[in-house]
Formats: sequence, C-alpha cells, structure tokens
Amino acid sequence: VKSSSAVFTQPNTDVTTATSLDDLKDSLVVTATLDDDTTETVDGEHYIINGTLTAGKSTLTVVYGGKTATFDCLVMYDLSEAVTLTETDKIDTGWETTFSDKITVCCDVTISALHGSNYYNMIWTTFLTSAGDAYVALNAMLSSGGEYRLWGAGISSSYMTGNITGVNERVRVVASIDMTTGVITNKLYNVTNDVTKDRSNTYNVQYLESNGRHIFIGHPDQEGGAVMGIQGTVHSFKIHGRELSSSEINAYLAGE
Repeated sequence: VKSSSAVFTQPNTDVTTATSLDDLKDSLVVTATLDDDTTETVDGEHYIINGTLTAGKSTLTVVYGGKTATFDCLVMYDLSEAVTLTETDKIDTGWETTFSDKITVCCDVTISALHGSNYYNMIWTTFLTSAGDAYVALNAMLSSGGEYRLWGAGISSSYMTGNITGVNERVRVVASIDMTTGVITNKLYNVTNDVTKDRSNTYNVQYLESNGRHIFIGHPDQEGGAVMGIQGTVHSFKIHGRELSSSEINAYLAGE
C-alpha cells in the first residue's frame, strides 16, 4: 500500500462521545492506493480507527496497511447535568460556528432572578465577529420584564414576544441556525405555564468570521453593554451539528 484516504459523510443522526468508533465505518469510505497505482475501497473489517470523540469537531485517524489517513467528525455537545450559574459565569462549549453549516441549540433554563431593566439574562451566545460592541452576537435572552428577545450584529429586527417566562419558571429553548442564509429560528416552551413562542430572524452573514466563534452558555466572552449571563439553572444543554427535524424539535419541546 502506497497511501490511503478517508472520506467521512456526517450522518443524519447525532454522533456523541459515547458512539463507538466502529459505528462510524458506515459513514466512512477508505480508499487505498496500491504499489501499482491502482486503487481499491477497503472493507471496514480491514482497517481500524484511532482517536477520541470529544464535543465539537474531532479528528480521527484511519490505519490500514501501515498507512494512515485522517478525517473530521462532528460530535454533539451535551451538558447532561444541571448547572447553576450567576450572571458572570460562562461555559465555553468548544463548539465553533464554522464546524457546521447548520447548528441546533437546545436547552432548558430556570431563571432564579431577573436583571434590571437595562440588562438581559443571557442563555447562550455565539459572537460572529470580534469587532465593535458587545452586541455583536446571536443571543437568546430574557429581559427583566420576562420577555424573550433575539439580538445581534446585522439582525434584521429584534423583537420581544412578551410573557415567555418569569422568575423560577422553566422554559425550553430550541434554536436552529443556518450559517449560509443567516436565518435563526427559535422555539420556546414555558413548561410551568404551558406557553409556546416562536421567533425567526435573519442576521447579516457578512459578520461571520472565517475562523469561527465559540458558543458560550451564560455570560459571553466579551464585556460591555446590557449583556450578562443568567442567574439560574441550565438543564440539558445540547448543541447538534445539524438541523433537527420538526418531529425531533416537537419531541424535545414536549420533554421527550
């Protein structure tokens, strides 16, 4: 064997840190170039995959005939245990906006205290550019009046839907982000009061930096303006490297 190559096609279902490396072979095509320069596709039973699946983008290595090849795999971020945050706490998920053309962010959140009228309870954020002020972000926020808002650089509009949550009420959030069109769609369900809200907005894709920006839970990685993290508890925060189907979103909002 002179060389080998590996081409991975991301499956329509989630790859998690618990996924077996052998399970990835169904989505992987390994090609060997032989000494006479002919090529052949290698059966999965004849090569091994080395590496560790970590949240975000994992680079794995295929070994066959003494030759190696690498491929990238998107792995779902899963904060399985509930985490209580103050307004200054933040968690870097390790996910970047350039890992996938489409991302879905899911979480449950319970706000224990609301900020003043000029501040907002940040649930999650991803900065699209490092230039300018603190609002250069796509944020899911809750105001002191209990309204829900989208905010960000190049956002075509920023609306408050009103009365989505209050103190000690639990709300589920599903946000789908299309990096190619700039469309962000949010669905929220208030578990406590059985209220559902939708919000769709478009941001200017010119703000998306080529090197990607990390997704944070709670307080973002930049200071200033009316931007603070949540005072409360985040439950079951997940980042999927794909767009969830309508049935998957409805199942999540229903608590399934």
